[in-house]
Amino acid sequence: MDNFQKTLIEAYYYIIIADGMLDPKELSFGNLMIEKENIERSEFEDELDELANTNVDIIKKQLRDHLSELPKEQQLKIVAYMVKIADADGSKDPSELTSIQKIIEGFELHINDIIKMKQQLI
Repeated sequence: MDNFQKTLIEAYYYIIIADGMLDPKELSFGNLMIEKENIERSEFEDELDELANTNVDIIKKQLRDHLSELPKEQQLKIVAYMVKIADADGSKDPSELTSIQKIIEGFELHINDIIKMKQQLI
């Protein structure tokens, strides 16, 4: 698993727990995401298990650190995935949007670029 894939899984987990509810549509979207990004199911599940035992503040710090190490194009893709995951259940919960804003604060990612990238995803 490469750094992009690992960071994507962290972002996925961070968003699905943001509103305190695991929605079946968000879980289903995760299956589509790992297929599209060529992530092995066992690696995905192992990462999720590890994250489930990690404090959310530590996850947020790790996610920001790992995101900062990626090229801008991959940063955009991960943030676009975060928005798609938040949309997966049919509505964006305010806590999901706040969680995304906390992650991208300080990154030079523009909303238009995120929207364009979001349209290219699943």
